[in-house]
Amino acid sequence: MQPITLTSQSEELLRTGIRIRDLPKTFKDAVFVCLKLNIRYLWIDSMCIFQDDLSDWHAQAAMMRQVYASASANIAATSAADGTVGLDFERYPLAVPPILIRPEPTPPPNIWDIPQAYYVCPENRDLADGVLNSRGWVAQERCLSTRIMHFTSTGVVWECQTHVANEAFVEGFPQSSPQPDGISRFANLKRFITGNTPCTGWTAELYKAWIDFVSHYSGCGLTVETDRLVAINGIAQDIAQLTGDTFACGLWKANLTRHLLWQRTHQSAKKRTEWHAPSWSWASSTFAVHYHHHLNHDGCTDIRDYAILETLDLSTQVSGQVDRATLKLRGKLVYATLSVANRSNLLEGEADIIYRDEVDQEPGDTCFVFASLDDIEVPLPYAKDLVFVAIMGCYHGEDPAPMVSYALMLEPTNDEAKANAIQYRRVGLCRLNRSIYNHYQPNETTEEHTITIV
Repeated sequence: MQPITLTSQSEELLRTGIRIRDLPKTFKDAVFVCLKLNIRYLWIDSMCIFQDDLSDWHAQAAMMRQVYASASANIAATSAADGTVGLDFERYPLAVPPILIRPEPTPPPNIWDIPQAYYVCPENRDLADGVLNSRGWVAQERCLSTRIMHFTSTGVVWECQTHVANEAFVEGFPQSSPQPDGISRFANLKRFITGNTPCTGWTAELYKAWIDFVSHYSGCGLTVETDRLVAINGIAQDIAQLTGDTFACGLWKANLTRHLLWQRTHQSAKKRTEWHAPSWSWASSTFAVHYHHHLNHDGCTDIRDYAILETLDLSTQVSGQVDRATLKLRGKLVYATLSVANRSNLLEGEADIIYRDEVDQEPGDTCFVFASLDDIEVPLPYAKDLVFVAIMGCYHGEDPAPMVSYALMLEPTNDEAKANAIQYRRVGLCRLNRSIYNHYQPNETTEEHTITIV
């Protein structure tokens, strides 16, 4: 049975009313949950947003923040593959309860040696591995909702701003018992969004919570490719309010140059078929990304920026969908040919760089580099003339060279000579350790240049 959705043809029918028995099982079960809780209204996206009116869709997508943040609770069919499964599952109840272990103290008794009681719990990955939680739109719903009822294959899990509970721990999980996998993934960012962690402006904790969220969300699936930024627009609005910053295609303007340093994982991805974000944004990809520089240099005290953001030209719709986005960076450039021999080198980020003279473009020295190409399906062997622009470096001690630095790899968007190209697109990220940087730096242009990246 094809589920009923809101369209211009079905509007009159839905306004008149439909029978509960005509709903898909998951929707039908959600109605019964609302009735049990004495809740009168139920929001179902496909039945509350016109599916054949793009203007209504954009307007409603922009309001998802209010919908989920203001709801009494969010009903999540976490273990259901689709709307026909419902909220109840066959399960073995005896496999759910934890076992309380109280070790006996070893005589003679000593107050300092009395062992603590602890729980042994069956591994529960229903939230982490739930089909529903692999979907992009659900990541935002989980962050914005103040209360969530997760209906999983092993029972119901309750998640709110102060507690996580299930059928075994109805008062909340004790400290001696680990929370279900998949809860902590959103906990830090959610605390900022819901106001439980006060914040005015960017803090190290908020920044880490954001990039942790991006690392998870970028690996989630979306039915419609162009929803990549729309599906987190509500979260972006909240963070913009907290920080006073501008959301720029998945990055943040206040520290945009460092936000450019995302890197793909080894995860395979489907080919992008539609433009939905500029190449410098992680949202332009269809694979999971991470911020390698942040993980390794979060506590470093001497981080220096090499490139400067001159201008950001951005146009978006109210839903968060991007119409146009270009940025101009100013910095010293390196002209070089990047060479990747085989797939093993591609996946491991191992490449050779052949420097070219700034003026006559003649090839010069060859050096090994750590280079992560954004497209892991490029034809191999790979050899392309690229432009490199160093973004930041981390310095330790008295050495004048950075311990490690990062550079964007760019290619021109037209067929003109590289030095005269008007616009560039990002093709990857290059990591330079100290010895590699000592080869890289002498090949930089004498003067700084302004380049446009789309």
